[in-house]
Amino acid sequence: MVMEFNNATNTSTILAMDPLWQQSSALAYNETTTIPYNLSVGKTGYNRIEFLLFNETVPDFKITGSDRINASYRDLNLWVMVSPG
Repeated sequence: MVMEFNNATNTSTILAMDPLWQQSSALAYNETTTIPYNLSVGKTGYNRIEFLLFNETVPDFKITGSDRINASYRDLNLWVMVSPG
């Protein structure tokens, strides 16, 4: 995800994001599951990894950026620093 930060307004704007993976799982109310996932990031520098949880309907990949994040039921982001080779 490529972001731009505006110091004057203290806001971030998502400029680009690359969907890496999608999985559908059905859970009963109050059920918990663990889904192992191996992550490979090809871009050096800081990378924001975003995990999105949707209730029932996953939006089409044409919906991107903050609109996609806002469409999710829950989201989690992790910042990962990738050093060159």
